[in-house]
Amino acid sequence: GVLVRVEIVGKRVAQVVCAGCVARCVVGIGCVGHAGSRLVAAPAPAACPLRSRLLATMWQHGSMSTLHTDRVACGDAGEMDLHIWTPDAPPRAAVLLVQEIFGVGAYIRAVAERLAAAGYLVGAPDVFWRFAPNWAAGHDQAGLDASLEQVGRLDFPAAVGDLCAALDHLATTPGIGQPPAVMGFCLGGTLAWAVAANAQPSVCVSYYGSGVPGMLGMIEQV
Repeated sequence: GVLVRVEIVGKRVAQVVCAGCVARCVVGIGCVGHAGSRLVAAPAPAACPLRSRLLATMWQHGSMSTLHTDRVACGDAGEMDLHIWTPDAPPRAAVLLVQEIFGVGAYIRAVAERLAAAGYLVGAPDVFWRFAPNWAAGHDQAGLDASLEQVGRLDFPAAVGDLCAALDHLATTPGIGQPPAVMGFCLGGTLAWAVAANAQPSVCVSYYGSGVPGMLGMIEQV
């Protein structure tokens, strides 16, 4: 078997801990982790039973979705793109999927497609829209270096507000009978926790959100 460590840090929140092969398999393309004080990109393993089971479970529910982009008003700053995957069948629920530092690139789009195939309406917001619209970088050292430069420009409170607006937007979709969930990876895991503390998602899933420990004081808001 494969050991997965999941820390339950609130009634609606699961923090999935980055631990070697497990995290890289969940990520699918590559895990970004710490090596001393330097961030490095690690390749996903060629074959892993956990990843195979996850993909098989997701795909057995369906295989088709449609993609369109909505515009979400974010106060006086303008409008943010929200990429939405809609399953062919009526959605069972909605998920706000928050990007890593690499943007809404190949990996986040693949996750969105798999969730949609499992029957969920998925919205992936363009988190860096205020300074680098439609940012998407590769999961390699060059992409990592460029993305770290971009994330240094992020206004965290403004990004949380933008994501809360995106959550509200998803909730207005016909057929969605409960508040959307929020799920994020790495940077997105940290942002997902902040959204859960500032809005009312039905569920929050934070995959290795490195900023979460510093925000545990907000747990009563989650």
